[in-house]
Amino acid sequence: MEKLTNLGIYEELFKAEKMPTKCLLCKTGELDELGHIIPKFVMRWLKRASKLNSFYFNNDRDKMVADTPAFKMMCKTCEDKFSTFEKYFTDEIFKKYYRGKTPSPIDDEVYNFAISIAWRLIVSTERLKDTQPKENTFEAIYSLSESMMRDYLSNETEKCHHSVYALPIDNLTKNISNNLIDDNALKYTIRQGLKAHLIADERRGIALSFIHLPIIHFKIGCYYFFILQDNYFAGADFEISSTKASKSKELYVLDYTPDLLGFMEWLMDGHFFEVNTKDIPLKSYTHRDAPTLWNLVFGSNKAQSDPV
Repeated sequence: MEKLTNLGIYEELFKAEKMPTKCLLCKTGELDELGHIIPKFVMRWLKRASKLNSFYFNNDRDKMVADTPAFKMMCKTCEDKFSTFEKYFTDEIFKKYYRGKTPSPIDDEVYNFAISIAWRLIVSTERLKDTQPKENTFEAIYSLSESMMRDYLSNETEKCHHSVYALPIDNLTKNISNNLIDDNALKYTIRQGLKAHLIADERRGIALSFIHLPIIHFKIGCYYFFILQDNYFAGADFEISSTKASKSKELYVLDYTPDLLGFMEWLMDGHFFEVNTKDIPLKSYTHRDAPTLWNLVFGSNKAQSDPV
């Protein structure tokens, strides 16, 4: 029987009947080779930078892995397209950071890079055994995001209708005491996750979303990425500060705020082990103010500075 993935430890995670038979991006191309969900360069460079060969799946010392998960998901043409998205981030940001040089600015190529990984996280999670009992719920929540991302990545549409927020880990280290940071975990780990929730104006008793809003997040060493539907932070009672990094795309660089750490702790369901957040109060991260939400959706840019 042909293996589903690149490593035996990942074989047991996926449902064989759910694996694709044609390219998931263009829908017609043949599946010629394994494609990584989190790009292959990430673990390779983290091993080199950390001088460690031991990386563990889910931080379990009994589950050492040599690579990030990969399975046949795209044709060669589409895989090559994603490789072009990865090139700028790899050469101009990731490698520079771990070589002790100043990374180049976040730009439009980074937006495409982040959306490509977010899309891969959706289509791969859909095929996990753990997802199957909740397959209909998963599809209802994530199918629209998957479709919009796929159309954008395939050049069928110019807008993706998702915002990308990038957080360099330096924005944490320069604002948080060293004794609260696990330096190795912050610099040399990979994480990924999906979370969805409803939004309500609790003070007025108004439901602001009737479907669950999806959040896709991942960390690749020196950067966290959060991919959200546009205007996700509109009307929030917690303080999120960011700088717009593109004039044409919804791409932002997050600044440090204590509330950002609380948001990350909530998003990662209490497993934000890179930073000790025990003294940071968790707020209602699903709460929004309805009038503010309305104003922001229709044109205000409150709490976001202009592109540099």
